[in-house]
Amino acid sequence: MRDPVEVTHGPPARDAGQAVRSAGDSLTPPSHSEPGRLVHADLAVFADYNYFLVQDDSLRPDLSDEFAGELIDNLVATEQDVLGVGTARRTTVPVALEVSVAEPDRETAGWDHVAEGGLRAPTGRIIVSSSDRTERIPRTDIPPGEYTARVYYRGLDTISGDGRDGHDRYLVVLWPGQARSARVITRYDGELPGG
Repeated sequence: MRDPVEVTHGPPARDAGQAVRSAGDSLTPPSHSEPGRLVHADLAVFADYNYFLVQDDSLRPDLSDEFAGELIDNLVATEQDVLGVGTARRTTVPVALEVSVAEPDRETAGWDHVAEGGLRAPTGRIIVSSSDRTERIPRTDIPPGEYTARVYYRGLDTISGDGRDGHDRYLVVLWPGQARSARVITRYDGELPGG
């Protein structure tokens, strides 16, 4: 059985700004990764209630009903320095978490839904989970700081009628920058079954 997390990164930076300033000098991503990528983690995330959170492990948010409404309406929400990502299924889903030195130039074509938001990572220890904070949930170390986030969704049209099966995938890309309010860039125009 494959380990659910594969994390690769260059030498640690003191903060997100220092990571960007020194990316050309001392941060050398592994040869199999994209230039400018600081961290990559492949995760299997249990998306209880059709969502997961990307947040610093030190935060304990008490999220509002408005946050939940945004997740339902837009599949993305931000509040209290936390990024919420809505999912098409309420089961374990594949999520890739990447941290880059700058805004990605990845095309949005070929993705079903693309959204932006942001988060703050005071300790740089990121957890991706719906509500489970036990030690069995992997943490991903990133340079501490404030991050802009872009979330890419694919395979939303593959979900079974009961909402249990499908080939949906989620890519969360973070880069140092302002933690933006949630907004949709490309909206999925289909309906999501199940829930």
